[in-house]
Amino acid sequence: MHSKNWSKRKSIFRQNKNAQSSMEYMLTYGWAIIIIVIVAAFLYSFGVFTPSSSLTAVTTGFSGFQVQAECVAGVGMFLSISNEVGQPIILTSLNLTQPNGSAVSKHYDVSLLPGGSQIFVVLGVCQSGKSTYSIPGEISYVSVESPLKSTLLSTGKISGPMQTTLSGNLAGLLSNTYAFGTPYIGVPYQTQEYYANGIFLGQVASPFPNTLADLNNGNVNCGAPYDTQGYTAVKAMYFTGNVSFNILTNDGSAVFYRNASSSSWVSIFGNASWKGQSAGTYGPAYVTAKAGLYYVAVDWTNICVGGVSAVSISGAYVTSPTWNVTAWTPLNSSIDLLPYKDVNASPALPINVSAEQHGQWNQSVTTSSCNSKSNLCTTIFDAFDMRNGTQWWVEYDGENISSTSSFISFTTAPGDYSYSLASPAAFHGGCKDEYSTTAQGTLQAGSSLPIFYGTTTSCFTIFNEIGLPNGASWSVDFNSNLLTSSAPDNITAISPQGKYSFSVDSTSYSGSNYYPCPASGYSAAGSTITIQYSTSASCSENVSVFYQSALPYGLNWTVNYNGINDTGSSSAISFSTATGSHQFKVYSSYIDYLHSGCIIEYNPSTGSGSLTAGDALKVGYNEIYNCTSVFTESGLPSGAYFNVSYKDINKSTASVENLTFYVGEGGGRFVVYPSEYSGKEYYPCPKNGTLPGGSNQTINFSISSVCS
Repeated sequence: MHSKNWSKRKSIFRQNKNAQSSMEYMLTYGWAIIIIVIVAAFLYSFGVFTPSSSLTAVTTGFSGFQVQAECVAGVGMFLSISNEVGQPIILTSLNLTQPNGSAVSKHYDVSLLPGGSQIFVVLGVCQSGKSTYSIPGEISYVSVESPLKSTLLSTGKISGPMQTTLSGNLAGLLSNTYAFGTPYIGVPYQTQEYYANGIFLGQVASPFPNTLADLNNGNVNCGAPYDTQGYTAVKAMYFTGNVSFNILTNDGSAVFYRNASSSSWVSIFGNASWKGQSAGTYGPAYVTAKAGLYYVAVDWTNICVGGVSAVSISGAYVTSPTWNVTAWTPLNSSIDLLPYKDVNASPALPINVSAEQHGQWNQSVTTSSCNSKSNLCTTIFDAFDMRNGTQWWVEYDGENISSTSSFISFTTAPGDYSYSLASPAAFHGGCKDEYSTTAQGTLQAGSSLPIFYGTTTSCFTIFNEIGLPNGASWSVDFNSNLLTSSAPDNITAISPQGKYSFSVDSTSYSGSNYYPCPASGYSAAGSTITIQYSTSASCSENVSVFYQSALPYGLNWTVNYNGINDTGSSSAISFSTATGSHQFKVYSSYIDYLHSGCIIEYNPSTGSGSLTAGDALKVGYNEIYNCTSVFTESGLPSGAYFNVSYKDINKSTASVENLTFYVGEGGGRFVVYPSEYSGKEYYPCPKNGTLPGGSNQTINFSISSVCS
């Protein structure tokens, strides 16, 4: 029994000794083990111990935004940017710095509501041959609700593995927009901008840069006996599965696709999309296809004048840097526009055409626009976000040009030249707008550079005193800032646009007390307020203010208060009136819609009522589009009647007059009816279609019922 107890005690002793040794070991080395575990967990979170196919990018910084990103080798950086600033913004540019130190910048004009997101693609950033990347980035944006309108920056870094294809996180959100066209008549060889109902779509790619002659320069047949020219452009793209297409054209366009392993083209829009002048918008048309490589073809016919075809593709991204292009003219010179079937048969090379030129377009929508014959290039600087009529300056290749229009152009030899920009300013309604942007850089001749100006608005609210003896001190509390002066000097408060509260203190001088009138109220930034001092403490005057944030920047608006009209373009209008309640009326404002036959009417949500003197009232506005669409006939004999149904409204007139319809922005379907005169039937061409609000449509009548 004694032997067994001793053996048991020795066993317990050994266990205790081992436990003590373990405890000493943990106390000595435990901190190191904990650090190893933390590091291992950190590395695992970055995917160090996982296959590269499961890694995702990590973004840090970018205050105010949620950023998801993927870097596809040899293609570019794909970013999903969500607005978490808390108010509407306009994202103006993305700047990414590559490992070799070179910067890639993309300019935008994208509105993002709070919580809204947008996909951005920056090509040429993600280099092939690398397994990982770490790229610093910068988001430039403007706060819509801030009266300061200055450019704000959010910086961060994107790191992760290089990918060979795009994952499902971003693939379904991609959008590519391409616009092609001929130069404007009278302005040869320049890139042109395309506007659709006032919406900027992007720069039009130069029709045939470098390896392919420009349309309209004589290398592609046009004019007598030809009336038509066109091109077919083909590009390789990666479809993610569900892809949508939109086209916008003022000539004739058709879009096709085919699987890379197939030779059969599929028409996306069908016969309806092949139209003549003023064809309008078609889409979206949706394609559901197995993810993989496809080819997209755009056929375009142009009636030998300046014109544009814009194609927007969502849910796909480019896999080749160029479009392969064939320029052609009809073999039959009597044909005005190619019949649809002649193009649909083989998009890569339509039948019944003569191939004039072959070449490539860079996929960028700001490709070089140079005339190879004269060895001259037209370089365009295009200004955005400046008040109409503001004078601005550009110096390019040593030449300095100023303008009050929206763009400045230079004609130079091919090459890269440095440019510098001034910081213009404009004064209005007691406020000064100062415009600033990236001040300098280098731009290739023949390019077109959109310049997005940030605006800093400083308003000067002036308080002018009357009645104080010279030398008397007086003060104004303006927006919780105390400002002082001595009579007869004014007090000037500097602030952004908006409405502000103020109060004026009484003052003493040489034993007398002086009381202000009005003593308090609201003022509009940029106003002039007169303060009447007297030895009487009674005051029957107050300052009221009406303020708004819904009108476009710079648009005038008018308020009548207590029988007094005041008009301004700032965000607030103030009135000094007797105490009590007074009637007011807020008038509608109007603006011509850019590049269209539309006028936007802004109707106040609170149009009239009463306001107590010394109070402030916020005014909202409702936006209404009033568009004028005009149908013009050609070919009818004098006296014949011209009949059109547009948006289910029927109108008829004698042939010498136009038919005018007043509609909303979206427009609608139209039908044109045959006309009978002196025993002959005259048939319209086109017979029907869709016309956007604010557009013009010519209807050609003939005794032939065939319309191509």
